[in-house]
Amino acid sequence: YIMDFQSNKERLNELGYASDVTCIEQLQLDRQSFKKLCIMLTNIGGLQDTKNMMVDEQVAMCLHILAHHVKNRVVEFRFKRSGRIVSRHSKIVLNAIIIC
Repeated sequence: YIMDFQSNKERLNELGYASDVTCIEQLQLDRQSFKKLCIMLTNIGGLQDTKNMMVDEQVAMCLHILAHHVKNRVVEFRFKRSGRIVSRHSKIVLNAIIIC
C-alpha cells in the first residue's frame, strides 16, 4: 500500500470525527469518548504515534475490528494498511487497554 498520510487522516476524520452518529456506527463510541480513550491509552497505556500512524488511527482500527467482528482483511481495505500492520497495531492497542 502506498502511504498517503493526508488521505489516511481524512479517512480517520470521516470515521471518528465527522459526527457522533458516524462515530457510534463505526466505533461504538461517541466522538468525545473516542478522544478520551485515545488520551487514556496514550497517557496510561503508553500508546504512541508511530512514524506512519497516529494513535487515533491505531485505536480506530482496533475498535472497528471489535465493534463489527471483522477480519483483518476488511480493516486492511478500509484503512489502506497491510495485514501485518493491522495485526501489529491491534495487538499494541489491546495491550495498552489491558494496562489501563
